[in-house]
Amino acid sequence: MVSSILKRVDTVLEFKDKLLKLKGMSSSESSSYFLASFEADYLLRVIDREESCSRFSSMKFVMYPNGSGVDLFIGDDVEVLSEKFGWKWRELRNV
Repeated sequence: MVSSILKRVDTVLEFKDKLLKLKGMSSSESSSYFLASFEADYLLRVIDREESCSRFSSMKFVMYPNGSGVDLFIGDDVEVLSEKFGWKWRELRNV
């Protein structure tokens, strides 16, 4: 669910907004949002921590195979590692 959100947004701000909405759905919607809300909460904390430490013009996110998660990628070799491990990745503008 989080990876589908990541594919539809262009900026970190948009991504955070969608993650906040997803996080809020866990209590008001069905239990199918339970795990996705945990993942959204984790990503929001990681993004906020990264933003507080330094200012980047963009952030890279990796989507692990078989729907097993999304994470913030720190480093310059995302292309090499994505190819090696079968990850997909997106870079979002940090506006």
